[in-house]
Amino acid sequence: MLTPDESLKKFLKKQPSKAEQLAMVKHNGYDIQYIHNPDKDVQIAAVRQNGLVIRFIYSPDKDVQLEAVRRNGDSIRYIYSPDKDVQLEAVKQDGLSIQYIHNPDKDVQLEAVKRNGDNIIFCPELFPELLAAYLSSEECSEKLKQEICDPSWNPKKIFNMKRQT
Repeated sequence: MLTPDESLKKFLKKQPSKAEQLAMVKHNGYDIQYIHNPDKDVQIAAVRQNGLVIRFIYSPDKDVQLEAVRRNGDSIRYIYSPDKDVQLEAVKQDGLSIQYIHNPDKDVQLEAVKRNGDNIIFCPELFPELLAAYLSSEECSEKLKQEICDPSWNPKKIFNMKRQT
């Protein structure tokens, strides 16, 4: 009797038909790693089942990237150089996914902080709109709000104070 892995390996010695590929990835998105050069429909079906499987897709196009981050914002960590739309969709799904974005756009940073004020620690630059969003968030303490009103306040203090709490 063959184990499930042995059965899959035996089955995959030949290239499965598109219908078989779709059935495989709809059942388990991770099966895309066993399919040589899957087409876009198969890629989208796989990331719909599990966004993180985008890491097994060579050079996914924007539609596949968007579908992956809609399912799981953390999947952005496996996307090389995502554009602003993909970044924005990722932080809308999970604000914490900003930690995986190199040089996020101001709009992306702002969306992440609106989702959760604590995400400000992953923002590379502080600008007035970002600070305003942070100050209006539930995560901003009264102590920090008072500190910010002090004329001698340095924006870098926000990171030190967040680490202490």
